[in-house]
Amino acid sequence: ADERQRREENGGDATDEDEAKERRKQERLEKRRTMLNKDKTNWLPYVLAGLLVAFVVFNIVNFFTAKPKKKKGDDSDDDKED
Repeated sequence: ADERQRREENGGDATDEDEAKERRKQERLEKRRTMLNKDKTNWLPYVLAGLLVAFVVFNIVNFFTAKPKKKKGDDSDDDKED
């Protein structure tokens, strides 16, 4: 405030300088806002895609490693000896 009063007493150019400072400040804030908004991405599609891939992979692994199930009507048991 004291500096502003000194400038007004000396030449009255304080308004031009203050306007320039304010303009520069607004430009910096605008750049900062746009930079912050660019960093925000939607992560939901990536998470859903990862879950889908994991689901498919584990189903494939389960298909190849699961023991074969016995059917109810099937009388051919490997455990029985005649």
